[in-house]
Amino acid sequence: MGISTVQICYNNGVSGGSVCSGAVSLNFGGAPFATTAKHFGDGSSPSNYYQTGGGSSVSPQNWNGLIPAPFGSGDGYDAMTLVFCVYPVVLGDADKWYIFGSEGGNIIVGNWDLDGGFWIGARDSINATKSANNTGTGSPSDFGGLIPNQWNAVYMTFRITTSRDLVIWANGAEVYNGTWGTGTNANHPMAWGGYCWVGLGDGFSGATDDGMECYLSYVWCKEEYLDPATYWSSFFDGSNKPLDIGADGSSVTGSAPATFCPDADFTNNLGTADNWDEIGTVPAAPSSPTD
Repeated sequence: MGISTVQICYNNGVSGGSVCSGAVSLNFGGAPFATTAKHFGDGSSPSNYYQTGGGSSVSPQNWNGLIPAPFGSGDGYDAMTLVFCVYPVVLGDADKWYIFGSEGGNIIVGNWDLDGGFWIGARDSINATKSANNTGTGSPSDFGGLIPNQWNAVYMTFRITTSRDLVIWANGAEVYNGTWGTGTNANHPMAWGGYCWVGLGDGFSGATDDGMECYLSYVWCKEEYLDPATYWSSFFDGSNKPLDIGADGSSVTGSAPATFCPDADFTNNLGTADNWDEIGTVPAAPSSPTD
């Protein structure tokens, strides 16, 4: 539907009828926001995924993926917000199935178990692994955050300056709010030799298996701690469907994030960071969160 302009006229007190004095124009409608999605981890082989590299022999010379740092700079970060939509086809059973992974565990986000629990791990400035999970308790019917066979809207944010805080929301509800690890080291480096992956399962030792089988869409990541209680409604509507946040994802905070891949095509990053390499051919998913 195209954009329509409507003039609202009011009665200005002139005898004999209404006059369009000081007409007001309002816009109704407009093209609907739509995304597509990618299908990861189909089990055939670990050959269809996105990768960005580290080290002097790798091009582009990103030493991380979701938040970039100049090659060899030693730059770090102390906060991150990651937003994405995911459709789990298969959930992991007592193991970590990765959605986002990096060599050496710089940043890893995945599914923990059949309850749909999240697991997020990273390394701090003294190279110690910090992790948190929100696994359900009891039977697999317990809710851990992710619901299989449907689109899930996910929002994760953390900071490690004065405290080590991690908040996770899924589908409009808080599923984790607490500390992760211990200590308050002032930065959280990503700038060292190592690969980052989307759609590859092993976040520690390299390209050894597929990640969690899922459809992925609407990926946004920025080096800021953004409270979901304030910002959730900037990303998702009342039905937890993605909102249009501008061509480069900048309308949320006023500046573009490092990563914005609304169709989960990391070869076309609309944020400020580099594009990623496609290994094999990542297929399209049969649905998207805006369907």
